[in-house]
Amino acid sequence: LSTETGQEFNRGMVNKKRLSLSLPPAGSPEKSFDEKVKDEQLKAQKIISSHLEVRHIQNEARWQTLCDLMKDAVTSLVFTPPKPVTFPKKTNYRAEDAVLLLSDIQYGKCTPTYNFETAKKRINHIFNSVFEIVDIHRHAYPINNLHIICLGDMVDGESIYPTQAHHIDAPLVDQLFLGAPNMVDNLARAASHFENVYCYGVPGNHGRLGRFDDEVSNFDRIFYKIIELATANVGNIHWSITPKWYDVVKIMNTQFLAVHGHQIKMTFNLPWYGITTRISRWATTAQVGNFDAVCMGHFHVSSNLAWNNKHIFTNGTTIAGDEFALELLGMESSESQWFFGVHPERITWKYCLGF
Repeated sequence: LSTETGQEFNRGMVNKKRLSLSLPPAGSPEKSFDEKVKDEQLKAQKIISSHLEVRHIQNEARWQTLCDLMKDAVTSLVFTPPKPVTFPKKTNYRAEDAVLLLSDIQYGKCTPTYNFETAKKRINHIFNSVFEIVDIHRHAYPINNLHIICLGDMVDGESIYPTQAHHIDAPLVDQLFLGAPNMVDNLARAASHFENVYCYGVPGNHGRLGRFDDEVSNFDRIFYKIIELATANVGNIHWSITPKWYDVVKIMNTQFLAVHGHQIKMTFNLPWYGITTRISRWATTAQVGNFDAVCMGHFHVSSNLAWNNKHIFTNGTTIAGDEFALELLGMESSESQWFFGVHPERITWKYCLGF
């Protein structure tokens, strides 16, 4: 009896050890190659599922924290209430709308000549220029509406490239909540100069969370949403924040395709071949093909050209001392933003607003 008990005990210990090594119990039939492969696949799936679950929990916790911060911060934003709108007397000429392109502000970016305070001053200067130009044009015809197309990279981000931590002067949360009041204040001023202020927002690459996160989860969109919430009580400010990487905006009778531009690859370190070929392809698609003009940022180089009856605006940047275009394209960055007029039949006047 003791011998049989000992043998049973030994078999139990052997089987326990084999199971710990993911081996079948002693005496069981050997698994086929396909069965072994299937077992390994199941193990790999469990590991992947576990990692994905951890990542999902981390992302959800991060978003909940950001949402709580956004709710608390938006309620504390203070801006000047808009004054009643007054316009010059009517003329015999048809009214036009004004369009301002804003992109590549990159609140939080730091260079020897650019920081948060510089960014705020430059945005204030842009809006002051808009008001002055519109006042001049109103002597000839009415300009009642302002359209602001935000083309992305409103914040600089934190980990878009390996050495970025050495080129920012504020963490990402501060980029959002210190940059937003500056934009809110200027939108409130715009609301006192125009009957309506229409704002549109597309995301840029500097707002990305990471390579593996949902494209909708973009800090540019959060930036726009903060401003939308902060100006919700101003009746003549209207927001449209697209969940896509592009938007098609109709102003008067002109359709504008708004994209950031990082979707376009360069050829020989120059963007224009990529821009024109990609626009030609987009023009043939069912989703975005119905447009007359294209507005984009990203390249930090200002240009305006006509291509197959399509107007193309590439916006500059507000960053001073920026070496992105110099290093990548071999060209100086354009410290400017586009501002132009739209007639019921066409785009009319254009200003490249510098600093």
